[in-house]
Amino acid sequence: MKLKEIYFLLINSKDLWKKISTISISFVLLLSIALIKDAFKEPDIFVNKKGEAVAIQRKNLDKIYEYPLRIEIERKGKIKSENVNISTKLIKKKNKKRLGDKDRKEDEIKKDIEINKIISEIENSKSKKIILPKELDSGEKISWYSRKRHDSNIYVIPIIYIFILIFLILEPIKKKKDESSELRKEIVRGLPRFTNQMLLMLNSGMILSDAINKICETYELIPKESRTFFEKALLKTREKNTDSRVSTAMMMNEFASEYRIKELIRLSSIISENEKRGSDIIKKLSDESHFLWEERKIIAKEKGKMIDTKMAMPLGLLLILLIVITMAPALISI
Repeated sequence: MKLKEIYFLLINSKDLWKKISTISISFVLLLSIALIKDAFKEPDIFVNKKGEAVAIQRKNLDKIYEYPLRIEIERKGKIKSENVNISTKLIKKKNKKRLGDKDRKEDEIKKDIEINKIISEIENSKSKKIILPKELDSGEKISWYSRKRHDSNIYVIPIIYIFILIFLILEPIKKKKDESSELRKEIVRGLPRFTNQMLLMLNSGMILSDAINKICETYELIPKESRTFFEKALLKTREKNTDSRVSTAMMMNEFASEYRIKELIRLSSIISENEKRGSDIIKKLSDESHFLWEERKIIAKEKGKMIDTKMAMPLGLLLILLIVITMAPALISI
């Protein structure tokens, strides 16, 4: 499908826009609820204007809460950063093992002891609101920063909305492609027989226009419910041009341009060339008939493979059921 065709398909699809409107309204409502809920939710880590964490708020003293923080310590003009996890109840941390590391300097070990002491005091505190200290006992300044991410639900809603929109837009495009593919197969199934009928009538001495009119008359004798898509489409095109003085070639060109199927366009070109230049239509139709029958065989093989694929799952389930029935008596007797 061309971009222009896709554009007009999406613009003119009322059902698609109805679905998009419903989804958009639902998305706005969900996002509004999530934002309102987030706005009224009491923060568990208080942050100042500089972005520094200044206090921790506990909702319940009987539950364990964990606060991911980053601590920055200024030492001799250099800032040392370290990630810490503060829990409301004392949990033995792996980073305390570092205190016994002989390769580290004594003053660094002392600073780590002070930091661990502060963390332990915060964890063992019975207050709901805990103020984070701004300096160590040695007078060195410390800064706390929250590592906690915002509520991911707010970000999930737009992502889901975008995926739903993509799915809704792709659905009519896929449907149209499937319809076009099925349409092509239906016309290719009908073309070989139509070409052979023309050949028989032309070989018997009929002119082209009379041959096509005679074929259309035979299609009219078939009950409407039993007619193929190709037969219905050809009769529809003939009915449009019955009262107008349109040549057979022009009628076939109109038929081909309506459905834009290469096999049909090729056949209409042969008829047009015969009308304009008087070329040997019988030879060309004979070659085209051979080619069209080969195309029909390929379509029939593809359809056969699709049936095999559809049957694979039921046969697999049947095999599993057969194994279960066979093994059941042996399993029961154990």
